[in-house]
Amino acid sequence: SSGSAGTSGSSNPFGSSPGTSGSSGSASGSSGGSSGSQSHVCCVEMAGCTVTGAGCAPAGLVAPTLVNTFSPVIGSTSRVAISSPSTPSGMVILVIGWSATFSPSLNVPLPAELGELGFPGCFLYSSADAATVSFMLDPNGDYDYTLPVPNRLKFCGASLVFQTLMLGPASTPGNAELLVSNGLQCLGGN
Repeated sequence: SSGSAGTSGSSNPFGSSPGTSGSSGSASGSSGGSSGSQSHVCCVEMAGCTVTGAGCAPAGLVAPTLVNTFSPVIGSTSRVAISSPSTPSGMVILVIGWSATFSPSLNVPLPAELGELGFPGCFLYSSADAATVSFMLDPNGDYDYTLPVPNRLKFCGASLVFQTLMLGPASTPGNAELLVSNGLQCLGGN
């Protein structure tokens, strides 16, 4: 199932509009890539994604998950499926970073444990320095995030690391429940 409400946040890390999903599951905005007269870029690298770490959730809730359903092939659209059955119709923050090993904005190695912030057992897997997008999950707690991958050689082997953060249903001011997904590191390629 795909998410319903639109997205908001900073721009796509590849330079075009952030992906949205709807009944068709297609991306919004310009792909910033291929046109009818441009030939397809050929990369040495194979496109693909790998799961990094595990998600976390407060007792009695299920940790959200991220999986790749369409690899980031140069000149096409990548898709990341988000599932959070504990937060149906909830708001999600999707962070996208260039690294899974170091966060320059936080000046910490990754994964970074979030215990000092009050969330023991939760980890940040994404450097969160490429883009941040927020959107609403559907009534099942699902959303498909699409991301156009431009038909440009510089994106061959480029790494993006995705992760979601959301507040739990019992969160109140001064008493937050945080649900954090696994990380998902994807490489652009053929």
